[in-house]
Amino acid sequence: MGYYTNFVLSTNTDGDRHKEIIADLRSDDNKNAYFGLTPDGFTNEPIKWYDAEKDIIEFSKKYPDVLFTLYGDGESGDDHWICYIQNGKSQHCNGEIVYPPYDPEKMM
Repeated sequence: MGYYTNFVLSTNTDGDRHKEIIADLRSDDNKNAYFGLTPDGFTNEPIKWYDAEKDIIEFSKKYPDVLFTLYGDGESGDDHWICYIQNGKSQHCNGEIVYPPYDPEKMM
């Protein structure tokens, strides 16, 4: 068993450089990145990659000018998050579900 997550890894770079960076990550002895991420930075199906943030934080030191954005969508209905990573530092933000207040004018 385990916990499965869909990941999307983006960068603040253009298409070709983004693909080069993802290719470098996939060839950087990281089996989860190699098997889990497509050359564009997506997962084709949910994977077990428990150290994803830690791995990208460490990898980001190779590209200190690049802002990595790692999005995770876990198998629990409320497990959505985004992590901004640059030069070995990160900011993790959990997603929030917000419902608009009741408005009787919108009743149909």
